[in-house]
Amino acid sequence: MQEFILESQITPEATLCSDICSPAILIVGKTGAGKSTLGNILIGQPAYEGPFKTSNSFDSVSQECETFGMFMADRHLNVVDTPGIFDTERPDEVTLAKIGEVVQLCSYGIQAIIFVLEAGRFTAEQEEVVRKITEYFGPESLGHTIVVFTKCNIEQTVDPSVMSGAFNEQLRSLLSTVDGRWAIVPNPDVFDERDDVFIQQISHIRQMILQMMSVYTIALFERVRQTRETQSRIIEEDRTWAAQQEEDRLRNLAQNEALEALERRRAEQRRQAQQELEAAAASGQNRLNEQVRNLEAQAARQRQDVEEMQRRINNAG
Repeated sequence: MQEFILESQITPEATLCSDICSPAILIVGKTGAGKSTLGNILIGQPAYEGPFKTSNSFDSVSQECETFGMFMADRHLNVVDTPGIFDTERPDEVTLAKIGEVVQLCSYGIQAIIFVLEAGRFTAEQEEVVRKITEYFGPESLGHTIVVFTKCNIEQTVDPSVMSGAFNEQLRSLLSTVDGRWAIVPNPDVFDERDDVFIQQISHIRQMILQMMSVYTIALFERVRQTRETQSRIIEEDRTWAAQQEEDRLRNLAQNEALEALERRRAEQRRQAQQELEAAAASGQNRLNEQVRNLEAQAARQRQDVEEMQRRINNAG
């Protein structure tokens, strides 16, 4: 019995995710990581000529979520290709919102979330992609996640232990959160799709998908979404409260500074008025003293005149 069978033997075409009538295999990751290529391989189509459009550029070809139905070991599943995170053409929030809309359509749940990473050093950008997607789906999604590496070299593909031996601490930590579920997608530019190594690695991925004992449900996603919205609302309320507190602080500071400036101006005015008063008083005192001196001089002259007159009278007698 074939391990997988396409829904139709006619030239396949992926469709927009308007009707997902079976458990889904959700392929997520960074733009250019090889999600669409993996989607084509999983449904048994040529890597670069299947229903999911691929490109060698760093711009995301998948601008909308697309799905394709297939049978895998007698189970009907829908492979869903999603737009890439860190796309240069649109914000991650828009991409995640589109993925979220598709999850809401998965009434039969998600059989597996395949996280596609390029082989090589686990970069800060890749770590950020992992963080964003994990936060968006919630920690429960890790129990349904498979990490798949693309663009591996020949040695890593033939002997995965070579690959695992090069994992750094951050990557080992990530894989531990998904219970060690990881696999390699052979590079179609290097391995023929009929090659035993190619078939073996892809069979390993399909096996892990089928071994998932339960599905990630809309209810789980909805609970995570509500929690995320509640947290966002609390953060926004805290931010608003902090902004209001800072505004009040600045307003009070400005008012206090204005009052202090006013008080300084008033003190300066009082000081100047006191100086002017003292100056005026000093000036008035000087004038008064001058008048007193003049009066005293005048009185002295009058006394002298009286004395002179008296002397003359005395002499005349």
